[in-house]
Amino acid sequence: MRTVLWSSQAEESVLKLPLGLRAAVLETVYSLPEEPEPLGTRPYGMIPAAFEIVTDSFTLRYTYGDDHVSVWVVRANT
Repeated sequence: MRTVLWSSQAEESVLKLPLGLRAAVLETVYSLPEEPEPLGTRPYGMIPAAFEIVTDSFTLRYTYGDDHVSVWVVRANT
């Protein structure tokens, strides 16, 4: 099972989100270890294994490897 790692910026961003939005982000993030490229995920930039999930409510950028998912950007879409 992959471990979820958070950048300090992503962690701070999540803590500032309204509770409902925070719950949606956390549900998405903690499903990534089992399915690191869910439907709707797109490659991000030219970075190997970097992906972006964009919903109506939030944007999430992350990378993953055999043993981890690293979340480095969480942003509310307002």
